[in-house]
Amino acid sequence: MKKTSRPDVKSDEVNVVTPTGKPVKSRIPDAPTCWRIFDSLKKEQESRARDFASIQGLIDGNPPRNPKKLRARGEGWRSNINTRQARAHIRGKVAAYMELITDNAVLVQVRVDDPEYMTVAPRNTDTIADEFSRVLQRWDCFLYEELMHLQELNVFGVSALFFPDADSWQYEAARRGQILIPSTAKAQTSKVPYLMIMGEIEPDELIRHMEEKDEGWNTESIRKALVMTYWNKERNYASSRYRLSDWQSLQETIKNCEWWNADTDSMMAVPVIHVYWRENDGTVTRAIMFDRDPDKKDDYLYKQHSEAKSMGELLHMFTYDVGTGYMKTVTGMGHEIYQPCEVANRLVNQALDGGVLMGGIVIQPTGVAKDDNPQVVNVGATTVIPDGYAVPSTGFGANVQGMIGLTGMLEKILNQNTGVYRDPPTVQTGQSKSTAEIVTNTNHEARFEKTMLNMYYLQKDRLYQEVFRRLCSKSYPKDAPGYEDAKLFRSRCEKRGVPVELLDADVTTIKCIRMIGHGSASMRLGLTADLFANRGAYPEAGQNIIKYEYVAARAGADYAQKIAGPLVAVSTMDDSVATLETNDMLEGSPVSIGDEQDHVKHFFIHLKPASEIGTMMQQNPDAINRPKTMGYLQQLIAHNTTHAFAIERDEAKAPVAAEMKKIIGQLQRMLEKLSQEEKAVQVERQAAAQEAQAQYDAAVSGQMSEKNQIAMAKLNMDFQLKLQNQQNLAKIREATAQHKMQIKNVLAMDELRRRNVTAPSAPAQPAPQPGVPMTGAY
Repeated sequence: MKKTSRPDVKSDEVNVVTPTGKPVKSRIPDAPTCWRIFDSLKKEQESRARDFASIQGLIDGNPPRNPKKLRARGEGWRSNINTRQARAHIRGKVAAYMELITDNAVLVQVRVDDPEYMTVAPRNTDTIADEFSRVLQRWDCFLYEELMHLQELNVFGVSALFFPDADSWQYEAARRGQILIPSTAKAQTSKVPYLMIMGEIEPDELIRHMEEKDEGWNTESIRKALVMTYWNKERNYASSRYRLSDWQSLQETIKNCEWWNADTDSMMAVPVIHVYWRENDGTVTRAIMFDRDPDKKDDYLYKQHSEAKSMGELLHMFTYDVGTGYMKTVTGMGHEIYQPCEVANRLVNQALDGGVLMGGIVIQPTGVAKDDNPQVVNVGATTVIPDGYAVPSTGFGANVQGMIGLTGMLEKILNQNTGVYRDPPTVQTGQSKSTAEIVTNTNHEARFEKTMLNMYYLQKDRLYQEVFRRLCSKSYPKDAPGYEDAKLFRSRCEKRGVPVELLDADVTTIKCIRMIGHGSASMRLGLTADLFANRGAYPEAGQNIIKYEYVAARAGADYAQKIAGPLVAVSTMDDSVATLETNDMLEGSPVSIGDEQDHVKHFFIHLKPASEIGTMMQQNPDAINRPKTMGYLQQLIAHNTTHAFAIERDEAKAPVAAEMKKIIGQLQRMLEKLSQEEKAVQVERQAAAQEAQAQYDAAVSGQMSEKNQIAMAKLNMDFQLKLQNQQNLAKIREATAQHKMQIKNVLAMDELRRRNVTAPSAPAQPAPQPGVPMTGAY
């Protein structure tokens, strides 16, 4: 970055390597260097701060002309109002965003990406989505932070949501004027080398860190910051009290009609600067500085080297578009509407002035006026004009209709630029617009640009994924904000049957739920009406979604839950068919594969018995019917290999196919182990039989003593009893397995019957023997 003009400020000392080429340990070595960077960034932003203040002033209602100058010219009577057109456009856009985010019973959709857990019941992902949404909706700052973030994003084009605590899932919104970012930073969070956010920390939080001596916090610096904030009565920092630039702070003061007061300011939080920078290994260091240090030499309040693996674990930059690729070139809707709204305000005021002139009496002197301040007197319905003045024969009037037409043209330009439809101010002539015309106009104008919408969704997905990662942290500190909510989230998920393995950001993906209509209420109404009229053409799962969305578009998400019922995942035909195929393989029957099948779902449903076999091999290997199990595994390996090859043809699913092949390799090793164990058992049995026969032959031939003959007879009797018990146990296992498969077949056939789908009848199975206990399937 450039050098500053101040003699006591040096150039930035952000280094990547030493003069000898060795990588530095930290790119920002100390606090004084950090202060110099802060001064440089703040000075650079001041060049744009005046534009930010002008845009904010237009939205806040600043009049288009200087009232003092109008009065000085004797034109104080002229209209000088701000129609708040800019504010209406911003509110309309923010409202559309908020509807996309919050007008749902659940805020997110959950997907399991890890192939090992792809067959989990859909209700588990629904439960995670429900509980995740419950945490955010119960958070008292959720709506405030979202509205602040969306307003800044739409007005100025850049907003940041950052995590002020290293462990907490609760985030804060930073206003554009609070974000200091280098001019060379790319418009992408992961590409930002360093940035600073001017914010505040409540004193009780700093006191807690100081008393508990938390890791990374400098107790001496905290103590000095608290003393300077609440005991230094000579401070005067009105220009930065809102944690903005000087121009924006001044505009904020004017808007709020207040000025700096020492008594009220003493109740404010401690002003700080959050600092983030990337290190050479890709990790991110976070530090916090006190923003009232007069010498700017004190150490950090907090610093943690390489606190996060990436910038996305600490903050998320949201951009309205990408500009020319650099963050400084990104602008928001405030820049797009500023000039049209300024011109529209002046036109409206001029039209009002013209109306005032048209409604008054215009007189002109006929000679030398006797009085420089003539008084027009009204006597009843009669108007008396003073001597020396007369009413001109030609009237005086402004073209008010033409000015209103110009404002309508400007409104149309704004609609095209912003995607928010508003009826332009016009004088009604002729017939009113038809319903079809209004719907057509609204569908054309009231839209979200699809690319911008998808861009926002992707940015929101990354934020929610990080919130989920923090919620699922097993090392969540008890004193961190949001601990009770995080604890409740995990416990409620587990109590509702969610496997603990799914509460992991590496296994489960959280995405912002997508809304129908691209942010337009009328488009949403029209689309849901069309879908509802043709709902019979969709499967049952789709019909449930259509009914829910139809009601939600008209009555809201809460009433949709009551009227249409909650969205519940419906098991598909592939579930039933795959279950039948698994039972056939357990019976040794051949199973074919269709190209239309969901190969991933079939693959993992077929694995369920294999998972049970693996558990039994570890816990109770003697309870396995090895010959029957080996037959099932041979069929399973061949069948699932075909599924894996079918998946491999889709390049997008190549990672899933690779994971399938790994699982098939595990099945082959399981089969080999069972085969070796079965061979060993057969050899052992054959050797025992041969030994028993030899001993018996020896006893018969009289080669043994009487004592040995008695012992031999006892051994033979024990061997026969043991052999008989093993045969009975095998029968029990076989009967139990057959009974379980019969139950599964009945349930699957009932599912097929309920869906009016005919299926070949399952082969008849022998009934279990009476009195046989149901223990073990293999």
